[in-house]
Amino acid sequence: MNRISIRGVGTAAAAVAATALAVGAHVPSADAQEPATHASHAPLLTMDLLVTTGNTAITSPALTTTASSSPAAELALIRGARSGALAFSASLGAGALAAARLLTAQQTAADRASRVRASIAASRSLATRPAPPTYGGSVQALGEKMAAARGWTGGQWRCLDEVWTHESGWNVSAQNASGAFGIPQASPGSKMASAGADWRTNPATQIAWGLSYISEAYGTPCGAWGFWQQHFWY
Repeated sequence: MNRISIRGVGTAAAAVAATALAVGAHVPSADAQEPATHASHAPLLTMDLLVTTGNTAITSPALTTTASSSPAAELALIRGARSGALAFSASLGAGALAAARLLTAQQTAADRASRVRASIAASRSLATRPAPPTYGGSVQALGEKMAAARGWTGGQWRCLDEVWTHESGWNVSAQNASGAFGIPQASPGSKMASAGADWRTNPATQIAWGLSYISEAYGTPCGAWGFWQQHFWY
């Protein structure tokens, strides 16, 4: 099956609509006087509508009139062609909208799948490391210190602070209805067990897992913050 691009479909719809309007412009109004006679040598009128959408060519039926057709029959045929062209244009527009929605759904699914893979990778990367020590000071100060150990200072630290302030307010016990838990809002929270058995209560354990997740999924905290601003999750 040929794949029809959204741009191609839009172009086709515009072409069909333009053709339909052009045809309609030559249709006599209901009040116009019909000619008394029709010349026997009247030329053959043929309209072939070829629409190209990506790799797919769609041809509409040809409109043909001959000298043997009556004026009324020709008028009905032209009006029918205009109606058919407009309907064809509308169907192409609906197809473009459906294709755009499909692409959006596919991109969302791909983003979520990437997030899951990064979460799994973060857990594996921490599985062989000892749990980080407990910390008695400010949770944010701890986060800044641990981020600096990865080289994430200055702007990168500010991006990390933005992400986790929005996600949990740096609250070790933060939890939402979907099951996301802790400072980095791991979903489910039990994923953080790869960083330490005390993942429910130790901010250092949660931060260690969260930093590893951000590194796997986005490369840097600013990469995570940029994604967050567009999707309101990371």
